[in-house]
Amino acid sequence: MSLMPVCSKEEAEPNNTMDKANSISSGDTVTGHTGIETQYGLMGDMDIFCLPVKYPGKLTVYASVTGKFGNTAGESSIRVDILNKDELKTGEWKDPSSGKEKSPVCTGNITRTITVQKPGNIYILVDRYGEHAYYKVKIVYEEKGNNKSETLSSAVSEAEPNDTPSSAMKLALKQPVVGHTGLTGKYGLQGNRDYYTVEVPYPGKLTVYLNIEGRYGEGNMGKPSVNISLVNGDEMASGSWKNPYTGQDTSSVFYKGDKGKSIFIKKGGKLIILLDRYEANAKYRFVVVFESGE
Repeated sequence: MSLMPVCSKEEAEPNNTMDKANSISSGDTVTGHTGIETQYGLMGDMDIFCLPVKYPGKLTVYASVTGKFGNTAGESSIRVDILNKDELKTGEWKDPSSGKEKSPVCTGNITRTITVQKPGNIYILVDRYGEHAYYKVKIVYEEKGNNKSETLSSAVSEAEPNDTPSSAMKLALKQPVVGHTGLTGKYGLQGNRDYYTVEVPYPGKLTVYLNIEGRYGEGNMGKPSVNISLVNGDEMASGSWKNPYTGQDTSSVFYKGDKGKSIFIKKGGKLIILLDRYEANAKYRFVVVFESGE
């Protein structure tokens, strides 16, 4: 996503307190500066912006230092942060392509994401870090609170045989599929692995949503559950499975009620996904969603 929009709007002073914050919408780009010239010389100036959100989600900030403000000798830089992080139960700032925690300090150009777990007003602070600077900041918010099934197509059934990587079922992104990890054969109930392949266009975040819809077959021990893994994860993925809302590490096992698990993809290509029983064989509904890291 480009930081150079067709148009942008300038900050409106005074906006250095939360009650006077400039109201913005997702997709807005604002320009401003962290210093102010007074009769007493150059002074610091905080800029606060307010973005109202109705659902949990992901906030992405594209920030750029566009020049030096005032006659200073050091390097100009800004810091972009959330004033009410505790209230919104946010995670930490991350690089959107790698998922690694990153500083919110910008000396040139940066892209940072942060998760928001509670809806409300997000108060975004832009302040000096080194010397005063002119800046440009673009804010994008992606809601995660809506039911993804509302905008998805009807589910298809898994196509057997798909129990080896070479016979994996090809699955489009955002295409739900229903299946099960068991197979009733000549000798009774047995396990049955399910392989799927999806095409990932470029680096970004891949999230799998899997709902356990019940037990498959009789005579199973334990809870119906599914373990998910990436066959070519060493080649395609970076890091471990994470909670898509908090960014915290999470188990690869799905039980009833689990909403999703995310992992960062480091390059485009074919990803091979394996679904296998963990305790008891299960019926499941599965969908793969991809978000650009750019």
